[in-house]
Amino acid sequence: MIFDGRIIWRGAAADVGASGNPYVDQFVNGRADGPIKMALRAV
Repeated sequence: MIFDGRIIWRGAAADVGASGNPYVDQFVNGRADGPIKMALRAV
């Protein structure tokens, strides 16, 4: 998985659920809370 231009996890697709990486966990489980923050801009 790439985040912010860097590879933060690599492995078999079957192992992604047990990656131990909080970024991967947030993405795979579709959680809003976690280390990945969405940049917001005013309109």
